[in-house]
Amino acid sequence: MVLLSLLIISFLALLNYNRNLPEKLKKFQEATKETFNKENFPLVHSGVDMDISSSKLESYPMKIVCISASLTIISYLAGASILYFFHPLLSVFYLILAALTLVVSMKLRCTHCYYFGKYCNFGLGKLAQNFFSKGEPREFRNPKKVGITAILSFGTMLIPVFIGLLILVTDMNLSNLGLLFGYILIGITPNFLVRGKFCDECMQGQLGCPSYERMIKSRDT
Repeated sequence: MVLLSLLIISFLALLNYNRNLPEKLKKFQEATKETFNKENFPLVHSGVDMDISSSKLESYPMKIVCISASLTIISYLAGASILYFFHPLLSVFYLILAALTLVVSMKLRCTHCYYFGKYCNFGLGKLAQNFFSKGEPREFRNPKKVGITAILSFGTMLIPVFIGLLILVTDMNLSNLGLLFGYILIGITPNFLVRGKFCDECMQGQLGCPSYERMIKSRDT
């Protein structure tokens, strides 16, 4: 009931989100231009039509941060609940893995992101500033770092699905089927919906982000 209530609250807030956000990105000054030089952000200088404009957010509103953070927490708690039914100790290891995923993401991705020290849509950019130093912006696209964080992120998301299927194989009933379906509905679907909605306002996506580029490409196909 707690997870369902949090999900309903998050969806209501999401429905109230106005895509026509007020312009919050200030005009770049001369000092800012040095940050977005060709070495740090090659895509900006590649000739690709990229809208680096005030329609993108320099820092996300707290409303969006809270929605995204709530959905992330709900996803982890829902995943842990599935593993708990399989074996209580597994749920503990799963939550440790989830925490590790966030820490690794902050170290390998957030430190190189435009939103380091600012509120990104997940709030991790601001959090990362408390634990790590700012990295090189060009490292944001480093394939090894992208790969490591992707494996951890998708692994954390899919492990409950595999365990849920295993539970169904060993004991097929409506209760276990509802548990798996509930995780997909609560833990996976909202995150993809939010990702597409909020990433459209992301400055880093315009400067160069593999995930954002794949999302845009999928929309065009």
